[in-house]
Amino acid sequence: MKIVTVKNIFPLVLVSCLASACQFFSSILHDDSVVAKAGGEKLYRSEVVKLIPAGLPEQDSLTMARQYIESWASDHVFLDIAEQQLSPQEQDVSEELEKYRRSLLKYRYEQLYVAQRLSRDVSEEEVKEYYDTHLKNYILDLPIAKARILRISAESPHKDELRQLLVTDDPARLTELDSLSYAWAEKYIDRSGEWMNLVDIGRQIGVDYGTILSNMSRNYAEIEDGTGRLCLIYFVDYMRSGQQAPLEFCRQSIQETLISMRKRRLILDLERDLLEQARQNGDFVIYEDQK
Repeated sequence: MKIVTVKNIFPLVLVSCLASACQFFSSILHDDSVVAKAGGEKLYRSEVVKLIPAGLPEQDSLTMARQYIESWASDHVFLDIAEQQLSPQEQDVSEELEKYRRSLLKYRYEQLYVAQRLSRDVSEEEVKEYYDTHLKNYILDLPIAKARILRISAESPHKDELRQLLVTDDPARLTELDSLSYAWAEKYIDRSGEWMNLVDIGRQIGVDYGTILSNMSRNYAEIEDGTGRLCLIYFVDYMRSGQQAPLEFCRQSIQETLISMRKRRLILDLERDLLEQARQNGDFVIYEDQK
């Protein structure tokens, strides 16, 4: 059997593309013709152009076109080589295709059945019951906090005032903080009403959570990020890793789990009911051993 290596294959790919590459890819945008040939197949300009979003800059369009053509050519060259090198038996994929067809049709019907019947309404009682019976699954692996976060210039003339406003609980002063932050802060994030883990808090200001922990004193952290910015974090509430996660923090995850469980139950019930119906109709019969 003749063995074809990558070195043998490569010259077959996009022969027409290798000559005058810039002119070739530019012509894709203007000529209504064959733009590539590989593995005995032809690729037409219209097939490439329809994949390029309208309004894309010309250089980006050329890059996207080149990537698509090379991917297309690779697929067809490998298919051509595979058909040459594999025996007729090895090329026979009818059994695999039939299994895939059955699996795909089953999956699509399951999705249709579930979509028509699945309720996504989850009561607070359901969430609380699941939480109470699975407490060990909800232990914090990262610290979480309710926080207000500011990023300002380290040279800001308003930083002392912003520090004072950040840690207040007075609604009127918080309104003042909001207004002053809008005018003078690079970023102001108020997450005082919801739990976030410290990794997510750090992402908001471009600081890793270990840096936050090392600069944290009681319920406040102040970090110079090395770019002339000052990050201020006031922790309205805080919980360490290893503690029991509060229900409020777990609610969305529990809701998704309960919905997923409902979906799985619907599919299992469907399989059971269809099998029972087929048995009653005589479409499913198990023949007893007659020995």
